[in-house]
Amino acid sequence: MKKLFIIIIIFISFQSWTKADDIRDFEIEGISVGDSLTDYFTEDVILKDTGHYDNNKFVYSYIYGHPSFKIYDSLSIAYKSKDKKFTIYSIEASIGYRYNIDECHIDKKKIVSELVKLFDKNTDTYQSNYSGDKSGESESFITDIDLGKKGQARVICYDISEKLTKEKGWWDRLSVIINTSEFSTFLNEKAYK
Repeated sequence: MKKLFIIIIIFISFQSWTKADDIRDFEIEGISVGDSLTDYFTEDVILKDTGHYDNNKFVYSYIYGHPSFKIYDSLSIAYKSKDKKFTIYSIEASIGYRYNIDECHIDKKKIVSELVKLFDKNTDTYQSNYSGDKSGESESFITDIDLGKKGQARVICYDISEKLTKEKGWWDRLSVIINTSEFSTFLNEKAYK
C-alpha cells in the first residue's frame, strides 16, 4: 500500500512539470536544480555525509530519511566544491525495494512513461553490471532521457545481489535523477579522470 501511495504522489508531482519551460522548474521533493541547497537544509545536514568526484570540481551530499521527505528515502545532491551557496547541479532521489525488484521494474516503467510524455523525448534503455558490486552479480536497469541543452533525466532499478545485501545491507532500489547539462558533461568527460 505504501508503494502505491508513493507512485501516486510521484505522478502528482510530475504533473507540475507539464507547465515547466526549463529543467530548473522540475522538482524532486520540492527541490530543483539551480536552487541553493541551504534553502532546504542546514549546513550541518548538508555536510554530514559528503563525497567528491576524482577531480574535486563537484561534491555531493547524501541525505537519508530527512523528516521533510514525502516520497523518497534519500537524496544525493551535487554542487561545486567551492560554492558556498551550494547551488544544485544534480538531484538523485531513491526508494528502497526490499527483495522486490519486480515492483521496482513496474514502478520504473510507469515513471519513464510519464517522463517521456512530459519531456516529449525518446529514451535509451539498457542493462549493465552495477558498478558498486565488484563481483558483477548486481545489475542496473537504466533508462536515459536526453533533454539536450537542458540536461538529462535518468531512471534506474538496481537489482542488488543477495550477497551484497548480506555484506553491506544494500537493497534493491529505484533512483530518479535530474542533471543539468553542465553536470552531465562533467560526468561523461571529467568526473573520473
